[in-house]
Amino acid sequence: MPDWAYGKRQLVITNKYNYLFYLYGNEVTGIWKYTSNGGREQIFHKDIPELPKNVHRESTEELTAYIIIYQVDMGVSRGKAGSILITSYSKSTPKEVREKTLRKIAEKEGFTQADLYCTMEAYKANYSESFLKKHPNALKDGFLGRVREDGTFFSE
Repeated sequence: MPDWAYGKRQLVITNKYNYLFYLYGNEVTGIWKYTSNGGREQIFHKDIPELPKNVHRESTEELTAYIIIYQVDMGVSRGKAGSILITSYSKSTPKEVREKTLRKIAEKEGFTQADLYCTMEAYKANYSESFLKKHPNALKDGFLGRVREDGTFFSE
């Protein structure tokens, strides 16, 4: 199976059911059972800790403090993607301010695509279907916008 945002996924086939294991390092953090109707049912979930690769940036005259939650190289010609957390922002922060800040961070960090969140829960909900089901408002309340690869800004 292709990897997920935090690690490997492994498909295990048994005589009775097929299972999908989500791994974070050497630890199993989720197990899904494939059902007879082609769906999946979660049978185990463990929250992952805050990622050790988080990069904390202090406030400067130009930018507020932020955390790079996740970053990945998207390939030679596509650059890097990143997920940014700014806890001092919220949905009430003007869209223009969120966009300007995210563009400055993307330029500084070398991201061709970047997402902005004000809560870790929103970030987790964006990458974990099971987390989103348990916290249905997390993404709606904490996702602040995205600069896409083509340079456009999107926010809900």
